[in-house]
Parts: sequence; C-alpha cells; structure tokens
Amino acid sequence: MKIYLVGMPLSGKTTVGKELADRLLFDFIDLDDFIEDLYEVNIDEMLKNGHEDLFRSLETEALIECLKMSNTVISTGGGIVLDENNNDLMDGIVVFLNVELEVLKEREKEAKKRPLLKDDNSLEAMFNERIDLYYDFADIILSETDLNKVVSEIIEILEAEEFI
Repeated sequence: MKIYLVGMPLSGKTTVGKELADRLLFDFIDLDDFIEDLYEVNIDEMLKNGHEDLFRSLETEALIECLKMSNTVISTGGGIVLDENNNDLMDGIVVFLNVELEVLKEREKEAKKRPLLKDDNSLEAMFNERIDLYYDFADIILSETDLNKVVSEIIEILEAEEFI
C-alpha cells in the first residue's frame, strides 16, 4: 500500500509523511528529494532558471518509479496536481493536507524561500490556482494542522476503511 500526501507548499507534507511512515512502519519518500537523487538535479536551481516544465516531467517519471514500491508514504511536491495524469499514477490513497491560506502565509514568514514563491502574492495566487485540483486528487481531506492529530486521523481513517 502507498499513501500519497498532497497539498500546498508549507502544508506539512514532509513532516506529516515522516511521522506517518514511522507509526505505520512504512518507508518514507520525499518526492523532491527522490527526484534530485534519481536524476542528479537541483530542483531549486531548475526552477530558478525557468525549467519548471522539465521539473514537472521528472516529477511524473519519479511517480512511475514509485509504482514499484510498497508500504511507502510519499510526500509529493505542491505542484504534483498540475498534471492530471499524475492522479492516475498515484496507485494508493491520496491524502490532501488542506491548510488554510492564512496559516500557510504565517509559515512562509519562517520558511526558507521557495523558488516558485517569488513575492508576497505568489502563495495566494498558487493557492487559488491549485485548491480545486487538490480536491480532485484526494481520497481523504484533512484540515487539521497539529502533527499528532493529523497523523492519528489518517491512521484512524485507513483502519476504518480496512486499508491497514
């Protein structure tokens, strides 16, 4: 079984993913790190240099590689939903971490700068562009932001639906 975490940048996908994988005794993959290792690229540099299209194609190729995995939690990049074909490649449960825009803005103040968030309006524009796509991809939608609660909720839902 695979569990894919989707959501906006700064929604906590990697943090939640690591904790969820630990509790389930699953492997954990951060898709961006996986891409950098697999293809020997620097995603930040790619995006800064205007190669988002190339990055998106590598992202899809990396999802294809994930098809070989089992018992894995996969934290995807925030833009994974921009290609609807990626939805078909997510052969597991897709969990949308639905964090409110205001919370994301607060987190952005403390986070390292991200290449696609160039100015103060970027996060809001990105949110508006992607929010419906996250809903379209999701099997489970959670709005909780407390790490322990969100991980517990995911596990409870997976147990109730007899996925685990």
